[in-house]
Amino acid sequence: MQTQNQASPMLKSIDLVRVDVEQLCLTELEAHAVEVLDTLEALNAYINGPQHKSHNALVNAQNLSRKLRNRSSVEVDEVIISQSEHCLPIMQVERGRRQCQLAA
Repeated sequence: MQTQNQASPMLKSIDLVRVDVEQLCLTELEAHAVEVLDTLEALNAYINGPQHKSHNALVNAQNLSRKLRNRSSVEVDEVIISQSEHCLPIMQVERGRRQCQLAA
């Protein structure tokens, strides 16, 4: 059961898809990438969970997960590469991508 302070993973993913990652500085981008990974994990738990959900809710969650995965993996990589020569943020994104692939 979620508390009132926690947004549902579907609402959170809608907000994350709308973020313009090109306007984020590197530290904000790293925080955004972590939030994307956490939201994808929560969406996957919802999709694969035993609780009853309508067909529309399931399809919407799958679409949001796909949008978030596709959009963030391409744009975050491009922005990180253009903003920094450091390896650590790129490694974090690669680690996140592997986790998403395992969960999908």
